[in-house]
Amino acid sequence: CVFFFFQAEDGIRDAQESRGLGDVYKRQAQACAKNPNVARFIHFSCAGVSKDSPSLDLQTKWHGEQEVREAFPGATIFRPSVVTGRHDYFIRHWITNREFFQNFTLVFDNCEAKRQPIYVGDIGLCVLNALKLPETAGRTYELGGPQVYTIRECMEIMYNIIGREPKLAYFQHDIARSIAKYLINWQFFNLDNIIKNTQDMIVSPDARKIDELCVTPVSFPIIAQKCLWDNRARYPGDKDEFER
Repeated sequence: CVFFFFQAEDGIRDAQESRGLGDVYKRQAQACAKNPNVARFIHFSCAGVSKDSPSLDLQTKWHGEQEVREAFPGATIFRPSVVTGRHDYFIRHWITNREFFQNFTLVFDNCEAKRQPIYVGDIGLCVLNALKLPETAGRTYELGGPQVYTIRECMEIMYNIIGREPKLAYFQHDIARSIAKYLINWQFFNLDNIIKNTQDMIVSPDARKIDELCVTPVSFPIIAQKCLWDNRARYPGDKDEFER
């Protein structure tokens, strides 16, 4: 039996609440450790986690890792960078933002934070290979695609794919943070995401990487083309592709 645990706490606002989630991860791992039928424990965290991160989400993921490692020392921990694929969060967020603001993308900083997009199918291969390789038990792997981009470069790639000129609408960072504090958390606009967009979330130089799992990742432009074909087809000149 294999147990998978995913940490997803976008939108956390309260530091005490975020630390309290660590108990949940620990109880899950302890239950698995006591169950003789559980041979492997796969825990998903995130690239860029740190106990000192300004993002409560990234703090929580770091504390969650410590609790899991203590309760289930043989757990394999994956720290993926931005995950891409059809119906993902990263590309879908950009599509929703652009469509809501009439082809403009609303941004709250200079978009120079770094990302290393990785295809969800490649992550699946990493999991399968980790289960086949017993030496991966008890290790932490940071998963990223073949290239590192700034957030601005990622948006430019997507604009180029749909054949539109990049249009970024800047909204002052401090004002956006102040507004987000008083709004109901929304996956496309919340305080913690505004903070995370200023942080690099890439594979660390000294980390165990995807090549140790015998996986060659697909590049972000290739995946973005597959995910954006319907958006590209909405504009004149792409009628044949739309009909396909």
